[in-house]
Amino acid sequence: ANSLEERRFLALVVPPISAAQAEARLVARFPVDVLSLDQLLIRHMKRVFFEKAKDWSVVLRADRTPAPERGASQDWRRLLGVVEKALPGLRQEISGAPRPVLLTNPGLLARYNQMKFLDDLRDSTGRQDGPPGLWLLVVGDEQQARPMVDDKPLPVITAAQWAHIPPVWLRAEEPIAKAGKA
Repeated sequence: ANSLEERRFLALVVPPISAAQAEARLVARFPVDVLSLDQLLIRHMKRVFFEKAKDWSVVLRADRTPAPERGASQDWRRLLGVVEKALPGLRQEISGAPRPVLLTNPGLLARYNQMKFLDDLRDSTGRQDGPPGLWLLVVGDEQQARPMVDDKPLPVITAAQWAHIPPVWLRAEEPIAKAGKA
């Protein structure tokens, strides 16, 4: 609740098995709009791609490039170029949200080595050029020293920028106090 009131960034870590439940409880308890990063990124990638090309299967084929071969693959480099051109539109959409945002599914940003995008969003949260509050739901476990997305560290600066969602909060049958009432 504090991070929303102060229009800050907060990464929320939850076990994979509880991600959907956590999302539902967060939306039910707090005034946030849910946006899937993966869905938004793909939509913006398609917008960029279809300005110059017609065959989306080219992108899908490049995306299937095995990890060890990506550095040498021209198709993979072209795909990353499409991703980079899509990011400004993605950022604009997230930053233009009228309410605080709960971002889910950040896996493609990690896959395409674009974790810096989250850095920039984190830094702009609460400012005029950023979203009016930003939560990022990531899957992980309590063994992690800090939040990760597909083995890539999430760009958090301080411990105040991330927290594990306690299992007891997910299991609570009684309503959890809404923002400002706790």
